[in-house]
Amino acid sequence: MNFARNRIWLVPLLIVGSYPLWKGPVQDFLTVKLEEIDFVQQVLDRENPQFRMQDFVLYQSREGKIDLKLEADFVSSGDPGTSEYQLQGVRCFLYGDDDQHSVITGGEALYVAKKNLITIVDDVVVNGNDGEFILKTDALRYFTSYKVVKTATPIVLKKDKTTISGDSLMYNMKTRAFRITGDVQCEL
Repeated sequence: MNFARNRIWLVPLLIVGSYPLWKGPVQDFLTVKLEEIDFVQQVLDRENPQFRMQDFVLYQSREGKIDLKLEADFVSSGDPGTSEYQLQGVRCFLYGDDDQHSVITGGEALYVAKKNLITIVDDVVVNGNDGEFILKTDALRYFTSYKVVKTATPIVLKKDKTTISGDSLMYNMKTRAFRITGDVQCEL
């Protein structure tokens, strides 16, 4: 009979027999401490628990061509389960079918990915069609699926020596049709 091979049963016996010696350090290692629980709870209680990024850039393309480039100094996610992102220091580049682009700048924005909607606020300036016109307003919405820009706040539109102001605007980038409503004034 080979007793060397049968000594392997001594290993579990030693582990069980030495339990009083290693119980304390292992128990301390596996126990969650109160400070760790408080830290995890603080992280979960924060306003934006998902993430916050600096120098954010988002591209959207269709049929191999860049349709939209959205840049922000800071971006933070909304509540868990939503597709909302808050942006600060916003620059939005909109590219048309004829390779012209418009640049929208603003202080803050809300991007709702599920609705393909960007709402830009705080001193919004649109430099359209490579400098062809300038639009100023307090708030602006861009529907990325339809390529439509809408405002519900007063606007000032300048092109060459012409200035048009009104209470709201809708501009379709595909058809280049626009509508200004409200107290519309035009200076030639």
